[in-house]
Amino acid sequence: TAENSMIYSLPKDEEYLCEISAEGYISAEKHFKADAGKTITVALVSAGTAWDGTTKSEPVQENGVYQIANGDELAWFAEQVSSTPSINGKLIANINLGGKTWRGFGAYDYRDDASGFAGTLDGDGYTISGLFGSSGLVDCLAPYGTIKNLTVEGEISGSGIIGGIANTSKGTIENCVFKGSITNSGYSGTGGIAGRAIAGNKITGCISTATVKNTYAYYNSELNTGGIAGYTYGTIENCYFTGEVQADASKTTNKAIGGIAGTVYVAGAIKNSYTIGSVTGPEAGIGAVAGSNSGAITNVYYLEGTAANAVASNSAASAIDVSQKTSGEMKEGLFAYTLGDAFNQDDAADSINGGYPVLKWQGGTEPSVPQFEQDVLSDMNSIVLKDAGKASSIEASKKQVRDDLARDGMSAKEWEIIGTVTEEE
Repeated sequence: TAENSMIYSLPKDEEYLCEISAEGYISAEKHFKADAGKTITVALVSAGTAWDGTTKSEPVQENGVYQIANGDELAWFAEQVSSTPSINGKLIANINLGGKTWRGFGAYDYRDDASGFAGTLDGDGYTISGLFGSSGLVDCLAPYGTIKNLTVEGEISGSGIIGGIANTSKGTIENCVFKGSITNSGYSGTGGIAGRAIAGNKITGCISTATVKNTYAYYNSELNTGGIAGYTYGTIENCYFTGEVQADASKTTNKAIGGIAGTVYVAGAIKNSYTIGSVTGPEAGIGAVAGSNSGAITNVYYLEGTAANAVASNSAASAIDVSQKTSGEMKEGLFAYTLGDAFNQDDAADSINGGYPVLKWQGGTEPSVPQFEQDVLSDMNSIVLKDAGKASSIEASKKQVRDDLARDGMSAKEWEIIGTVTEEE
């Protein structure tokens, strides 16, 4: 409205992010370039009536799925999980938890591999805002449990295993977003989406814009702190991180702090993902992608300057496929194409992510990439070697090809197929 309008003078031709929040509304943001005098309009959507912290009301059901319309009904649903773990729900409106203390539902039991929320909660594109307390939305997601199509905004602070969507996940977290902050004074596991991701868990199509902070006061510890997952034995796929990961740099012997995951264990994997989020902490313990890795990292990228190393400590049996990119390279259609079918190029006319690739479920436009570049990348990606030494060499060559393709003025005449490479047993 006119009374809420403001006028700013900004340095010309710089790119900016305008973040707007107001009580009772879902926060919104707008990316723009100050290349001329312009009016930036940001529409705010109601967050819904604030939950009072105590009231619980049973939602209506449709085909066995509870239709959740407000905080009272979400609180009722959460309470029912303890007696009916496989209960199913769907949001039909934005939910405002009002900053009241929330206790994650689906209790974790180390003695029971099937413990946790075993149903499906479908956000249907809506947002749960005002999450506050020492836990994420869900305490534990069971092996057959699913959280999908949901954005959560909140401020979480505690000690233990903490994740924005789920503290512990054994199931599937799909097309979810966490915005806000997570602060952990412990070292067990802290992540924007999941604190602890057990074997079989899958985090796919997810985004974290959170500030993930570890304040553990002691030395010689694996902090397991990451933008997407604190640590994982499962798969992180088609995800990106744009927030900040922070740990105390003075605790020089602490480690396992990364932009996507703090630790990736042997059974774990990160693929087709990227991070532009900053990572700060003990120099030897931080990685732009992962703090510690013994798993598989494939087709993963990070913005130059986010951390000195892609992976602080790597003991994987196979070579990792991680590349550093400039901001300009990441905003090209070729980069979105290279990430895979789950990504689109950010729409310059209506930017969602400041020009960086977005997930197709968010919007954006199909990457514009000449056919010859697609052919070169396809041929290059078909080269796979079992020998770790040779694989490292091939991955370095692949990176050079990608960099060459990203140069302005590249033409198809510069490429000629001169032979084939086969795998050695």
